Amino acid sequence: MASPDRELLSRTARNAVRALMSTLALGAIGEYWENEHFTRILDVSPGEGGVRKQLFDSYAASVDWTDEDHVARALRVFESLLRRLDREGRKNGGDGLPAHTVAELREAFARDGCRLDDELRLHTARVARLTIHVDARRHRVSTPSWRGSAGSGPNTPTTPSVPPSSSSRPPPSSYSSNGSFR
Repeated sequence: MASPDRELLSRTARNAVRALMSTLALGAIGEYWENEHFTRILDVSPGEGGVRKQLFDSYAASVDWTDEDHVARALRVFESLLRRLDREGRKNGGDGLPAHTVAELREAFARDGCRLDDELRLHTARVARLTIHVDARRHRVSTPSWRGSAGSGPNTPTTPSVPPSSSSRPPPSSYSSNGSFR
């Protein structure tokens, strides 16, 4: 677990994404941040770069980089932005994001324990608390039976009221060599 004041995603990784913003539409930048429920901070001191990078900065300023939930949401924003840049780069026969750019992004994210895959999806082990475990022994799993019941059509699935047990099956010797029941 990170200390309360330690940033979970470095400025290096954030700046690697920020550096690519100059070609994206302003609306797309804002849309991806707002899709993850981030809002602009209007009184951010302008950094280097044009209006797109400054817009990126105004949303990034609303992220608590020490909070796992905020960082997970920001990573989804980054993933969406990178995938959009790649799609736009592939229009009209282009190659998408240049290989050297992807390599730089991978290196920047790897320092923070993130992996950028070939489809420009970000993976991190930091948000492991979202893993859900299901104990099948405590949950009844029913499978449809394709035998019709009273008042139903021949193809209407029904759920058996009692799951079949091994004792209700005929013994293996009751099967013929081709697998059919004798």
